[in-house]
Amino acid sequence: SSAPSEKRRNEIPLWGNETTFNMNPLLANRILESDYFQSLSAMTTYHEVVDEIYHKVKNVEPWSPGTQRLPSTAFCLLTKLLTI
Repeated sequence: SSAPSEKRRNEIPLWGNETTFNMNPLLANRILESDYFQSLSAMTTYHEVVDEIYHKVKNVEPWSPGTQRLPSTAFCLLTKLLTI
């Protein structure tokens, strides 16, 4: 039996806010509310998300280019990785 404080195998330790992952709260909320992020709910493995990153991510910035309202694909996928 393992102790409750023992880390799960292959788990990356995180530091900071477990809700916003140290992102701007507005960005974090927009990600969680976005249709794209919600469509990722069917993905349950790291490998599925990495494949999606490979095929969909063309740039890495918090907001979709040309907007200040839509979170970027990259940040939605980053959040998905943090919430698997």
